[in-house]
Amino acid sequence: MFGGVYLYFFQRTFIYFPTKKIEHNSFEETFNIDKEKIKVIVINKGNKKAILYFPGRSENVANNIENYRKNFPNNTIYLVNYRSYGGSSGIATEKNLYKDAKYIFEKISKRHQSIDVIGRSLGTGIATHLASNSKIRKLILVTPYDSILNMARDKYPFYPIKYILKDQYNSINRVKKIVYPTLIFLASEDKTVKHKYSKNLIKEFKPSLLTVKTIANTNHKNIVDKIQYFKNLKEFLK
Repeated sequence: MFGGVYLYFFQRTFIYFPTKKIEHNSFEETFNIDKEKIKVIVINKGNKKAILYFPGRSENVANNIENYRKNFPNNTIYLVNYRSYGGSSGIATEKNLYKDAKYIFEKISKRHQSIDVIGRSLGTGIATHLASNSKIRKLILVTPYDSILNMARDKYPFYPIKYILKDQYNSINRVKKIVYPTLIFLASEDKTVKHKYSKNLIKEFKPSLLTVKTIANTNHKNIVDKIQYFKNLKEFLK
């Protein structure tokens, strides 16, 4: 009983791991949403094409600056710091992050001819939600899950998780609305998001729209450090 009460009141501490602000030399744009200040790192300003990036639950997006600057010189890159992450104010919740993603997307859409969307781990839920109701060019999902609800059900089988869990990120329910070319990256040795959750999501995509790449000898954290990851990403986004 106590475990269920603890899980209910502290559940978001299991989903979100806010990162501290890291000093960097890149331009940072502030989006004012619901009286909160959302900090977005902007790389390679002024290009016609853009990439909008939603990170993992404990990822500091500032660590991606050099890789994206080097690999995508012809794209403007937007690295989003969620609410309470990397100097952004507010509280991270599913509802808030969806709202912020939509707002930022609509603002930057006026500046660019096209926008590709990348989501990693937790960010795949946000990217999938955005792609299901916005006009993007291409979608990339790195180590995605079908839903946090399904993952939590398996981890806590003795609790009525469907009624306890506030932030469920049901990506699997949105796949049918995604009509854009999609690339999914899987880590060969992923212990955080087990392959069965990713494969549940994969099954729902229209095959003609989907490309799946498994990066050998990688885990949930180091997949994006491999040369093959950026090679496949650049080929897909050409």
